[in-house]
Amino acid sequence: MTSFRRIFAHLCAAYGLVVGLFTVGQWLIPDTWSIMTLYVTGAHLLLLGAVVLFPLALLIGQPRRLALALLPVVLVCLSIYGGQFIPSRALDGDGEESLRVMTYNTLVRTSGHQALVDVILAADADVVALQELDPVAAQVLRAGLSDEYPYMALDDNTNGYIGAGFLSRFPIIESAYLIDSFGNQRVLIDVDGTPIVFYNMHASVPRGWGANPFNIDISNQTSDVNVLLERVSQETERVIVLGDFNLTDLTDNYQALADVLVDSYRQVGWGMGWTHAGPLVGRAALMGVRFLRIDYIFTSPDGLRPLNAMVWHESGGSDHLPVVATIEIRDSVENRF
Repeated sequence: MTSFRRIFAHLCAAYGLVVGLFTVGQWLIPDTWSIMTLYVTGAHLLLLGAVVLFPLALLIGQPRRLALALLPVVLVCLSIYGGQFIPSRALDGDGEESLRVMTYNTLVRTSGHQALVDVILAADADVVALQELDPVAAQVLRAGLSDEYPYMALDDNTNGYIGAGFLSRFPIIESAYLIDSFGNQRVLIDVDGTPIVFYNMHASVPRGWGANPFNIDISNQTSDVNVLLERVSQETERVIVLGDFNLTDLTDNYQALADVLVDSYRQVGWGMGWTHAGPLVGRAALMGVRFLRIDYIFTSPDGLRPLNAMVWHESGGSDHLPVVATIEIRDSVENRF
């Protein structure tokens, strides 16, 4: 074996061993440990890396040794994400009414607000949940979208500069701004006689994320998720929870949500669903790079069924790409949270 092949083989084996150990550790150690928070935030990239390295390693390195090191990681990756790459994951409706919903972190900004209107009109959702809604954006949206969305609940300056809002083609019966870390919303919307509760979530960013990755604190984010789940557990109507959760799908907080609610993209979306660049978003040259999935549309397990979900292709100048999903409204009305 040449020197290059030997070095490559050793590096691949070490990679597989380290990722494998962290994967096992993830099942045993909570995310409250900073090193585990850092790992689970980017674990999907490390798992995908093993999928890329595996065929190369078989061609260049020592197949038996590398198979033992990389194959378990590849199998874990395929068990988690393999289903995301099955063609035609979208479902056909059963002839019942459906609802197209959208979550969109618009990014607090000083200019370019008209681009938000263009993105929302192009996505053609029936209900739109907005995060980081500043007063200027709210004014532009009211002026540009009032014909398309006659019902609005725009809380644009309730908690300093971080606001939230809903745009709806259906009547908004109730609206409340919930004073949490970033400020969230609860609205009740009458969809042709069917009441549906919507929660617009903007969870806390882990403290230290991007500044000191080895001293990350997720306590505020965990509190946000727990408060949300407590509120959801008390609802008697169908529930849709959507927004910017600032967490990836291998974290404990995501699992807490997925234990109660249905992740529409995980159910019927195709691909990895990346919407954000994480800590790198502050660098202008990397503004368009996406490698984290932190924006979600969840539904209650009864009475609603995701038919399709996608990451929208335009951001309108935001650091987030919107997520759009079509949700079928089922006959069942009993929530079992």
